Amino acid sequence: MALKLIKIFPNCCISFNGIITFSKSSFLRELAFDIPLNRILISSDSPRFPPPQAPPVINSTHNGGKNSGKNGGKSGKSKRDKVICLPSYIPLIAREIGKQKKMSEHDILVATVNNAAQFYHIKLNAEQA
Repeated sequence: MALKLIKIFPNCCISFNGIITFSKSSFLRELAFDIPLNRILISSDSPRFPPPQAPPVINSTHNGGKNSGKNGGKSGKSKRDKVICLPSYIPLIAREIGKQKKMSEHDILVATVNNAAQFYHIKLNAEQA
């Protein structure tokens, strides 16, 4: 479906988040290989779905933490359910896309920053591009 969308809509981009780094997401990694680099964006999808290799950051007020719900935060959710995703995890996602495209993490980051700037009509100065 994603490949059809980018053919139909010339300004359409496909965004990948931390799920692409999950072991059971081979279909997303295959898709990242097939999507042209100039149509790829990366998102941290905060606050959910951090890459498994990301250091855990626990938010005790999110998803059943101590300040939520009638039951004092005892929602039955696991500790992993309270882990949040941060924008600093973007390089982990770029690294995974780079593996699929046989490119460096840096090259993926530069390309996706430029893609985002173009998509959102943001002018980058020479240092940002």
